[in-house]
Amino acid sequence: MILNFFEFIEYLNLENFKIVVRNIKLLDIIDILIVFLIIYFFLLFLKRIRYLSLIIVTALLFVIYFLSYWLGFILSYKIINNFLSVFLIFLVVVFQDEIKRLFFLATNFKLKKRRKLTEENLKKIVQSIEILKNTQTGALIIFEGEEKLENYIKDSIELNSEISPAIITFIFNTSSPLHDGAIIIRNNKIREAKVTLPLSENYPSELRGGTRHRAGLGITEKTDCLSIIVSEERGTMSVAHNGNIKIVENITEIESILDDFYKKTENKTKANKLAVIKSNIFIGIISLAISFIMWFYISLPSLGFIQKTFTSQLEFINLSNDLKIEEIKPKEVILTFMGRKRDFDMLSSGNIKIKIDLKDYREAKTYFYKISEKDISFSQNLELVDISPKKIMIKTEKIIMETTTQQIKENEKINSSQKNKN
Repeated sequence: MILNFFEFIEYLNLENFKIVVRNIKLLDIIDILIVFLIIYFFLLFLKRIRYLSLIIVTALLFVIYFLSYWLGFILSYKIINNFLSVFLIFLVVVFQDEIKRLFFLATNFKLKKRRKLTEENLKKIVQSIEILKNTQTGALIIFEGEEKLENYIKDSIELNSEISPAIITFIFNTSSPLHDGAIIIRNNKIREAKVTLPLSENYPSELRGGTRHRAGLGITEKTDCLSIIVSEERGTMSVAHNGNIKIVENITEIESILDDFYKKTENKTKANKLAVIKSNIFIGIISLAISFIMWFYISLPSLGFIQKTFTSQLEFINLSNDLKIEEIKPKEVILTFMGRKRDFDMLSSGNIKIKIDLKDYREAKTYFYKISEKDISFSQNLELVDISPKKIMIKTEKIIMETTTQQIKENEKINSSQKNKN
């Protein structure tokens, strides 16, 4: 059974949290860590595609929604409640491409890192781009990243050719049957040619570009690949990556961009790794909090926690010899405990005792005593949730010693006998 959300909200308090933490097991920790990693990489993915801020705003909206219910803000709750369903539909419609990309990434993510271009092949590609630029030959070269491109390729011809300036310039020559489209570079090979790609709908208006430029930008909006575009009209070179496109003036910069793109994670310094961790520490904290709350929400009922109440009488200790208790209100206290069902099975009200220490009460008057957990004796496997009432009234009086005639005579005999002995 999974708790109703509003039951869960009412369940959230410090005492219940302490109980869950006390009973958490190694398997539960592993479970939380698995969910943490899923959420963490999901949020990193959203950050990479530049929609993390919108997700955070959405999360804050849900937080306000929950708080308005919890705190009893009726107007705010009703307004947000009516707005949320429409807003969620809006998110699904607007971000359908990003949602599709997430599913593609989850099912087709490559376990192996992309193979770095060999120095020889890097020089060949740079040489090819320089020739295409100088001859103003239109070209679109796609360098595959860690995300597969198959899901976004509409049409292509498989080549699996070696990289060489002669082959690349031939492919993009206007007389070639393969010139209309892109080529894909993967693992030091020209894998495909005449590739048809999705066009970007967000191409910057200030940059002049045609279908080739929109295709080069469009594929980088959907995957982590890198595109290099050579303009047929102006002979300019453009680079697109992560949904951004810019014009590059010289061929040396092209070589540097490609080299950076293919750098392996293993070659990064320890300082860079620490910088990456530090830059995403907020995402890590959020992910851990979400994963724990989700585990708490789903797993709490299955932990078998229940609540039971017991009525317990009061027992007083260390009362002064010259005082007596005249009145107690109330005479019984109701205690509410929480724990696993099996911990309650062998428990009865007789096992629960409330002992009130009156050693500091030396005068005859009315006291108001606040009962705390230290006054109550109960099983360590249980958690005390509530005491009702928390305060009791204790009225004490002096004990009056009445001396009878017989007692006086006996005292006189004792005293006289002691004198005779002397």
